[in-house]
Amino acid sequence: MKRTVYLIIIVLSALSYLTACGSGGGSTPSTASFTLVSAGGNHNVAVKTDSTLWAWGNNGYGQLGDGTNINKDSPVQIGTDTDWSPVSGGSNHTMAVKTDGTLWAWGYNYYGQLGDRTITDKNLPARIGIDTDWSLVSTGFYHTIAVKSGGTLWAWGLNGYGQLGDGTNGHKASPVQIGTDTNWSLVSGGFNHTMAVKTDGTLWAWGYNYYGQLGDGTAWKTISQLIN
Repeated sequence: MKRTVYLIIIVLSALSYLTACGSGGGSTPSTASFTLVSAGGNHNVAVKTDSTLWAWGNNGYGQLGDGTNINKDSPVQIGTDTDWSPVSGGSNHTMAVKTDGTLWAWGYNYYGQLGDRTITDKNLPARIGIDTDWSLVSTGFYHTIAVKSGGTLWAWGLNGYGQLGDGTNGHKASPVQIGTDTNWSLVSGGFNHTMAVKTDGTLWAWGYNYYGQLGDGTAWKTISQLIN
């Protein structure tokens, strides 16, 4: 009988300890369930299963989106909206798409990488344009690339090495359509180059290529190129 009582006390004590550990110390509860995460230069942004937005890390340019420029060492919820979907952290800026197809941006904007037609930093999420057909977005170092639901490709920001893919080296402060193709599927922005996949499974690359990162067997090519 005594042994049974002792065992019950031990189990209850252990449960009490675990509950206490899980409920303290941070802004994220122990039951948190993250479904998407993206790592930027020195910050992170994530979405939970309830479509809330969370961020932490370096916030010197407002890239966390909490209305401050104060660094955070644990996840903090950004606003109260519950309709965030794809998110992407760049070097010092962040891009996101909501479930209604709207595009949002915040953080460092010296090269127009937020796409709001300015070069002013933002420390709160700002809607970009009025379109409601954005599907996915990816941030490079100082540029951004995105795909709309119709399969068109768009880019903006730093373009010194042709990483936007528009055939020029001029920076863009708002989204510009890249070509006329409507079969873009996946995109990814690198340091100063961009990679993409079309719906037919072909791989494409453009931008800075000093290290052969475009994968086409050459160096310094800065135009859109099919990779065999």
